[in-house]
Amino acid sequence: MRLMFLLVAVGLMALAACGENYDTYLNRGGEHLDEGEHDAAIDDYNEAIRLNADRVEAYFNRGLAYSRKGDDNSAILDLDRAIELHPYDARLYHLRGILLAMNGDYDGAIADHNVQIHLNPDDSNAYYLRGLAYVDKGDYNSAITDFNIAIKFDPNNAEAEEALELADKSQ
Repeated sequence: MRLMFLLVAVGLMALAACGENYDTYLNRGGEHLDEGEHDAAIDDYNEAIRLNADRVEAYFNRGLAYSRKGDDNSAILDLDRAIELHPYDARLYHLRGILLAMNGDYDGAIADHNVQIHLNPDDSNAYYLRGLAYVDKGDYNSAITDFNIAIKFDPNNAEAEEALELADKSQ
């Protein structure tokens, strides 16, 4: 009996000594991100990745933290890795497409939104975002097509309506 108690006590102490796990760092990083504490969030996501480098959430969340901090290059690198790990997650292409467009890589943004649309063909926002990238490239015909599709899937999409009007006038 005494030996059993000793083994349980040692086991509990070992668990406590192991400290926090991947999910703990991931969750705490999310709390920091929600509070706008980007550096603290990044530190926690770094630790989560150190503990388990094969899970997509820490890369996605760290990419989000980097983008909110204004470090788009680091965000894009994290999204690249997340996509390697989970190539069928439309939200990864969504965020990376936005960042690529914001940094002038319109072809890259269009390619990402193409994948996003392939994965989720009814996503009004994906067509809207791809349309914006087409506008930035000066391809107003493609933009108009995408804005019309976005409106078809979401008739209340005021941003797509406004973008459609502007693209139509720019032709």
